[in-house]
Amino acid sequence: NIAVEDSYYGLIKECKNGLENIIFENIGINYDQSKSITYVGVIAQNNGYIKNVDFKNINIETKATNKVSYVGCIGGSTGYPIENINLQSIKIDGVYTDVGGLFGNTTSGNLNNIIADDVNINAIGNRIGGIVGSANVSDEDNFENIKLTNSNICGNNTVGGVIGNGYVTKNVSVENC
Repeated sequence: NIAVEDSYYGLIKECKNGLENIIFENIGINYDQSKSITYVGVIAQNNGYIKNVDFKNINIETKATNKVSYVGCIGGSTGYPIENINLQSIKIDGVYTDVGGLFGNTTSGNLNNIIADDVNINAIGNRIGGIVGSANVSDEDNFENIKLTNSNICGNNTVGGVIGNGYVTKNVSVENC
């Protein structure tokens, strides 16, 4: 269990180069202060590649509902490629904007082979997605082979099963959501 104290907070504050073959499991992240903060997650900010990583039983909860933005298993990401990621039993509750099961916000291109099951997000703001809250990517970037099942994604505006704000290019499946 991690008690968030400030922006850019997580089990890992910043991934500079990359992660590979890791399982993050049974992690609770809580915030109960009143100041506004950004970039909260198991990894607050990613700037490298991520391959073959599992996020299982992750619970991110805040009591300051309009104060916490850019939230996900990874709060924000500029790194790539991102591939072979599994999300299982992800719960994010009481957050504001730019919230996703994997990324709150990303400029990462080339997201491939993302499988998510039992992702539950309850946010009050905008840009909320089961995989990515907000994706600021170029036309050349690919989001492909993405599957989301048995999930519930709630927000105010620009809410999507896979992406709240952005687009996916190939082979996307959303079931029982």
